[in-house]
Amino acid sequence: MKDIDPDDTPFLALAMKTKVDGIWSEDKGFQRQNCVKVYRTLELVEFLNL
Repeated sequence: MKDIDPDDTPFLALAMKTKVDGIWSEDKGFQRQNCVKVYRTLELVEFLNL
């Protein structure tokens, strides 16, 4: 992530440390990593049947 956006590193580290199912973000930098599942808004809307 440091090569993509260093400001995003704490979010990725926290998600990895807390072992969450994923994070919600539209940030394209997160889409370019494979450590944590990234849910986009449309995916969450569909999942929640909104």
